[in-house]
Amino acid sequence: IQAFLTTSSGIYLDHIGKVVNCIRLEGESDDDFKKRINHQTLSLSKANEVAIRLAVLSIDNVEDVKIKRYSNGPGSMTIVPVCKDVINKSTIDAVRDVASSECSCGEMVIVKNPDLKYVKIDVTLVMASTVDDTTRQETIMNVRENIDEYINSINIGQTLIINKLTDVIMKTSDKIINYSCNDFKINNEPCLLINQGCRWDEKFVVSPDKGSILVR
Repeated sequence: IQAFLTTSSGIYLDHIGKVVNCIRLEGESDDDFKKRINHQTLSLSKANEVAIRLAVLSIDNVEDVKIKRYSNGPGSMTIVPVCKDVINKSTIDAVRDVASSECSCGEMVIVKNPDLKYVKIDVTLVMASTVDDTTRQETIMNVRENIDEYINSINIGQTLIINKLTDVIMKTSDKIINYSCNDFKINNEPCLLINQGCRWDEKFVVSPDKGSILVR
């Protein structure tokens, strides 16, 4: 059982990795290591999307990567790293360096931050008449935090789904009977309260302006 990639684990998986010149990273789980071993042949080939993706993912702080081929015509690509923290210049430079080393000679590699779509929302909660002021204020604060968490958790290229937003609000407390949206803006432009899509290199975030999430 331990001789096969899909069923091996621990030191036996390490031995399988050595056969294809793939060494386990410090603290790497068996599942993640298996994925790298599975793609090792493509990775060694270089100049392909898997090799570039794995090289970028080896950089500290990078959790995922979005790649757009032919973004500026043949012989070009655009890479948008998805990071745990703020993407600084050193991360951008590191991504550009490792991606360029994996690409074919003369290929243009563009590395950029995602284009942000700033969200503002104003909602009014309808709660049971028996709810006291203290509970109401606590619920309002929790709803605000949950909305903030949901919007900022939407990944690059993913849709802002209103049903999920509603679910986030309503599940905050069983004291909430309903809610209404008074205002909904993206990049300061009024929008209908419907699902909002974005391009592959765009990301929804809560606007940094004061009072971007109002809950009453």
